[in-house]
Amino acid sequence: MFKSYLPTPKLFFFSAIIWSAILIIFWYSQGENLGKAIGFSLLNEKTVIGLGHFVTPEFLWFDAYYLLGTLASYFAWRIYSPHNWQNWSILGSALLMVLSDKSEPVSFFQQS
Repeated sequence: MFKSYLPTPKLFFFSAIIWSAILIIFWYSQGENLGKAIGFSLLNEKTVIGLGHFVTPEFLWFDAYYLLGTLASYFAWRIYSPHNWQNWSILGSALLMVLSDKSEPVSFFQQS
């Protein structure tokens, strides 16, 4: 089943794990410096309560970082091993992960 939706599944999952590890290590070691260099104001002056939390510079920087990391992986696989279903399998899966990440805090705020 995985071969129908993913380009060479074993290599894809291995590269996804390695790429995720690289992105996580870079995020925690240099992410703040890169965000400031790009122009995000990452000062953590005061905590935002409510849905405004989703448009803080810290949150927007993480979203941009996630998008860039996802697109880099997608285009690498698009060049290395083109596949009919890669738009859905790679980008669709990334979208589902980010939507599930964003929906949990929203449901928490709605219950409060």
